Amino acid sequence: MKKLKFLFSNTLWCGFISLAFLFSIPEAQEVCSKPFLEKDFQISLEGTFINRSKSRTHINILWKHRTAPLPDTFAIHFPQGDSLYYVTNGEYRTLFSAKLKATRQMALHHLKEFIGKTPLRFDDLELLANGAFLCPTDSSQNQKISTAFSQMWYTLILDNNSTPNTLSMFGSLGAKRKIKILKWENFEGSILPAILQISGNNDCGTLWIHSAYAIENIRSEDPLLEKIKNSKSSVVLNLDNKLLPKISIVETTFPSSKETRSESQTMFFGFSPSKFSSSQNFPITQ
Repeated sequence: MKKLKFLFSNTLWCGFISLAFLFSIPEAQEVCSKPFLEKDFQISLEGTFINRSKSRTHINILWKHRTAPLPDTFAIHFPQGDSLYYVTNGEYRTLFSAKLKATRQMALHHLKEFIGKTPLRFDDLELLANGAFLCPTDSSQNQKISTAFSQMWYTLILDNNSTPNTLSMFGSLGAKRKIKILKWENFEGSILPAILQISGNNDCGTLWIHSAYAIENIRSEDPLLEKIKNSKSSVVLNLDNKLLPKISIVETTFPSSKETRSESQTMFFGFSPSKFSSSQNFPITQ
């Protein structure tokens, strides 16, 4: 009987503590969307890095930003390796490999992975495309930004809010990165960081914008696209601007089921979706 009374009193006590804890929790911070771009844009990026293995690596990225509900697309090209195509609308993320002819669904924890042998991570692309951050609780926090869903980067600190010169990033397992913005440039009315100097825990490098156009004003010939098309890589993405509007996955909302995939979307890779093999963990190499 004493044991029952003891258990009953302990249960009541734990219940009171739980209720007090629940009522003491402040309201969760709202999520504020901070879009990097306010309109549909296509940006060609190029980067050279000294990676964590102390070797030199190079990357070309063609980012096509679309306003919701259309997804953002990133065509990723390594001069001597695979070509990847990352598609995201913030809720669904898919990675296509040209070399392996495979697709992979990307969960949030997968975004912590490096892109090839570069210091860049898929979470960097996700923050650019669908940046979701916690709303600041007061004006003093304007220069310190907390991510809402990222499992890689938790906090971003800017030296000023308008056109910052430095950005410090802090994230998972003590990861740190400092970005120096060496130049801001006006691209068709949008002020963008044109040259970035990036240094992390064990890597460093430079990333710069080759060209940036509002999608309705895309030029027929882009110097970076010509450079990629003339690459000697064994696997090269077809980045002809004339093909980009024909990729159905760019023009439709996510998720795209097997039934809604069309032959035109894979013109980007040059092979049919019926030949795709399902690979949940295919390696991403340069």
